[in-house]
Amino acid sequence: MLASFAAITLCIVVPVLLWSLGPAADPAAETVITLTLVVAGLRYAWVLGSGERHLHEMVLWLFVYTFLGIAPLLQYRIKFPGTTPNVNLDIGLEGALIVLVGCIALIVGSAAGALGQRRTEGTVERVPSVRHVNGRNTYIWTAIALGLAAVYAIRVGPASLFASRSDLKASQAEGLGTDPLGTLVSAAARMGLVVAFVALMHLRNQRKGSGDRLPRALPVIILITLAVLVNPVSSARYTFGTAFLAVLGALGAYATVRRFRTVAVSSLVGIVFLFPLLDTFRRSLDSTVQLESPLDSMTTGDFDAFAQIINTAEMVRAEGVAWGTQLLGVLFFWVPRSIWPTKPIDTGAEIAEFKLYRFKNLSAPLWSEFFVNFGWVGLIVGMILVGFLLRRLDRRAELTLRVSPLPGVVACITPFYMLILLRGSLLQAMVNLFVILAVSWFVTRPQPAPPTGVIRH
Repeated sequence: MLASFAAITLCIVVPVLLWSLGPAADPAAETVITLTLVVAGLRYAWVLGSGERHLHEMVLWLFVYTFLGIAPLLQYRIKFPGTTPNVNLDIGLEGALIVLVGCIALIVGSAAGALGQRRTEGTVERVPSVRHVNGRNTYIWTAIALGLAAVYAIRVGPASLFASRSDLKASQAEGLGTDPLGTLVSAAARMGLVVAFVALMHLRNQRKGSGDRLPRALPVIILITLAVLVNPVSSARYTFGTAFLAVLGALGAYATVRRFRTVAVSSLVGIVFLFPLLDTFRRSLDSTVQLESPLDSMTTGDFDAFAQIINTAEMVRAEGVAWGTQLLGVLFFWVPRSIWPTKPIDTGAEIAEFKLYRFKNLSAPLWSEFFVNFGWVGLIVGMILVGFLLRRLDRRAELTLRVSPLPGVVACITPFYMLILLRGSLLQAMVNLFVILAVSWFVTRPQPAPPTGVIRH
């Protein structure tokens, strides 16, 4: 019933309402965007109706439906974001096709991932396994994370922690610098705390009934420190949202299918109504909260993804594909520019320079990243691989949730961090992702086997 209601609402009611707002400026492009909206709506309804918890695909289709479906249809009828002026709407159809073809490739990849899993699980009896948290390593990292948090607070100044985002960013640049090391310290201080809290919750769950209890004060200390460093006033919305939802996941938000569906529905409502409000204190604490309608908020720079995809198509037409140059910058994000002066800049900034924009902190959706690097072939192959990977990650998380109230450490954090990866630029997102994956690997390293003849209690 929930899936049917969602499908009717997302695939029929919403498109009809959007088309009724006014005449189509570009019927061909808007028809393709509507097809994308229907495809994403059907996939989201499938996520809600499935008996499994598709953590990553839920966020994927949430992004497509809102940022690449609803938003561009509204922008065609009202206005495109002021941060992306002079969008060449003559190639809007190409931009719409890039989105739709990428979505179809994602579905193909997801289906391939599911088929591979069924073949693997059909040959042998599959017993779900949980990657246990290493208690010693968790305590070590918790101490390191608290130390990094203290260094971060001291270097940027305690008063800056609750300042506006612009003021905090300036303090970070002054106290930590803008080189990869300073950026890594900042990411490790904040995302490191997220991993520490999730790992501690996993450790607490593992030790239930064993009599070996986790100190109760430790998770509380981490949570309070996290609330100070990653608060909704000074933190970027994507960072705060990742931390907030990771904490909810560690507290059991995905323990049942019903809870997962509640999170999925709430996320869809939140991205439309609450997401713009979280940017109130971006530049000043004196800002007054002005309640914008969802229609107006989706014509702002927060939802510039489709405009940037059109700009990507225009840049590729003019300059050709980058043949992996931008991707190399992502893979070697840790190399300082002092060593690699010609290191590529963010794809969003690269597109902004091509369009001669003065404001360059713009998005570059995953569709743009693949298209600018390898054109149509790169888009299709890249999206198939992404769809395959996400389906496998979701299946692994589901198997874990069948024997544990919590998904794996990574699966608690990366689903909502995917909003950052999907919106881009990838280069900006890599430092935090590296911290999440590296620390998660460290806290889940297998316990060393005891010496022969020694019994571990």
